[in-house]
Amino acid sequence: MKPRPLDLLTKTLLEEAGPEVVTWLAGQRPLETVLIPTELIQAEVRIADHLVRAVMPGDPPRTHYFNVELQAGGDRRMGLRALVYWAKTKLRLEEKEKTRIGISTFVVYLDRKQYRADPGLYQTRDGFGTMCGFRYSVIRLWEMDPASILRLENPGLAPLAPLMHSDDPERVVVESKRRILAASAQRLSRRRKADLCGILAFLAGMVIEDPGLIYRLVWEDWMGLERSVIAQDWIRKGMEKGMEKGKVEGFLEARQRDIIAVIYSRFGKVRRKIEARILRISNADLLQRLLTRAAVAKDIEEFSKHLPE
Repeated sequence: MKPRPLDLLTKTLLEEAGPEVVTWLAGQRPLETVLIPTELIQAEVRIADHLVRAVMPGDPPRTHYFNVELQAGGDRRMGLRALVYWAKTKLRLEEKEKTRIGISTFVVYLDRKQYRADPGLYQTRDGFGTMCGFRYSVIRLWEMDPASILRLENPGLAPLAPLMHSDDPERVVVESKRRILAASAQRLSRRRKADLCGILAFLAGMVIEDPGLIYRLVWEDWMGLERSVIAQDWIRKGMEKGMEKGKVEGFLEARQRDIIAVIYSRFGKVRRKIEARILRISNADLLQRLLTRAAVAKDIEEFSKHLPE
């Protein structure tokens, strides 16, 4: 199954935010964190799943694992999926580490409009005295205070703040952007700031319907300085994905999806016809030019003029 733009962007968001994720979820800043590749746990890679190994403070310090999944609206089989992933992870890691380990599972829902009720519990009785039960934590962002993320020492999760409880999401977008740009170069590189602002613009589109307004809030006062950085970063990621797969097809698919993600983050929903035209392109050089064009075009109409029929 092809990854969705949302999955690609949440992967980009969480892959460098392990300490912030654990601090936010556990209420304690870890001494260290390591992102564990999910393909080590299961053959079918779900790029929306994130497994973080954290060393938590204590006497002595203790190791704990945090499994986090960001979901737009939910899955009717979420409880069973969470149970299966938890069991696979625990079995694999205890075999590897030769000791018992603790794993906490968190499902974070992003979009109130798409949300499917999730009790955070999977329970079934199969008769003849057999039953199974599993609990996991459910976080509905729209019920949470954005300050819980914006007050973190590092703004790596700031793009999530506009989806949290607020009577003024525009103000939260501005504050999230301010926190990202104000971070020191030691905390966030210029390229990482560009990534986070791109994700901020994409997620803000879930609560602010005007793409032009999002553009003005996030990009207008610094786009001339940073937009080429954003484009080159998406290009770099596409090349890395292609090389990892070792196939031209993998490179082209990654580039196509990156173009769609950039368009989505800047202009809102991508029309099916435009997406179809992008997915038909098999020329790597053209895709690279279009990726840059997606980052700098003033609107979707201007971008569309550069697409082959």
